[in-house]
Order: sequence, then C-alpha cells, then structure tokens
Amino acid sequence: MTDQYNSPIHPFHCATLLAFLVELLKSSVAMQEQMLGGKGFLVIGYLLEKSSRVHITRAVLEQFLSFAKYLDGLTHGAPLLKQLCDHILFNPAIWIHTPAKGPFCVLMYLPVLID
Repeated sequence: MTDQYNSPIHPFHCATLLAFLVELLKSSVAMQEQMLGGKGFLVIGYLLEKSSRVHITRAVLEQFLSFAKYLDGLTHGAPLLKQLCDHILFNPAIWIHTPAKGPFCVLMYLPVLID
C-alpha cells in the first residue's frame, strides 16, 4: 500500500509516534501544559481525520485509552483529558471508518470517565 506520493504506508508508524508522545507527556508536567495550551489533541485529531485509515489501528486506540486512564488518575489531568475525549476519543470523523471494535472499546471506557 502506498500514499499519494508513492511512498509505502506503514500503519505502525502512527502508533509508534503516539507511544513516544504519550511517554513524553507522562514524564513532564510542563509538556502536558504545552499540549493543553497549544490544543495539541485538536491538532492530532484533525490530522487523524485527514490521514489514511490504515493509521487508525488497535494499537493507536490503546495508546489513547492508556493515556486517558493515566490522565484520569492525575489531580490536574482533567483539562487535558477533556481535550483528548473531545478531539479524539469521541470524534466520530476519526472512528467512522474503523472496524466496530474500535468505537466499542471507546464506549467501554466511558464508565471509567464518568466515575
């Protein structure tokens, strides 16, 4: 599979970059504040909407859910968690073309967010 520039599309690249970003955000409150102030999840959500659907994998979803659980456990994580939910986890434009298990996993996580 290739993209519009005839370069190969590797679906694992998105998950790898996201894992790096999540680890960076977990290790630094300053990075979390920059992500919040710069509306980082809005940007990531927009790029995921416009990207090839092969990049929206189970590994990507698991990275987002893992980070959501991490943020939920922080006393100061609510604003960033809200951005993550609004712009990525509950963004139908990202998940509409994925297999049903993806959005179902997001919905299974919903009770954790409500508690």
